[in-house]
Amino acid sequence: MEVIVLFASLLVVGIASALLTDFFFDCMADNMILGQWGEIVKDKFWLKPLGGCLICTNFWITALLIGIYFLQPIIVVIVFTFGLSNYLIKKLNG
Repeated sequence: MEVIVLFASLLVVGIASALLTDFFFDCMADNMILGQWGEIVKDKFWLKPLGGCLICTNFWITALLIGIYFLQPIIVVIVFTFGLSNYLIKKLNG
C-alpha cells in the first residue's frame, strides 16, 4: 500500500511539474508578464536551466516541487490546479 501511495505522489508531482513548466513558458512569451525574461534567456546556453530550454527548466522545476512536496504537499496541489487550468484554457480555446 505504501508503494502505491508513493507512486501516486510522484505521479502528481510529475504532472504538476510539467504543467508548471508549460505555464512558465507561456508567461515568457512576447507581451506576457515574463516576456522580458524570455528575451534575456533566449539563445544563451548558460541560462538554459532558467527558461532557455523546456527540458532543462522542467528538470529544475521538478526537483523544486519534489522538495516542496516533502515540506508542504498542499503547495503542489495548488500549483497543479493553476497549471491544469492554464493547460485546459489553451486546449479549449484552440
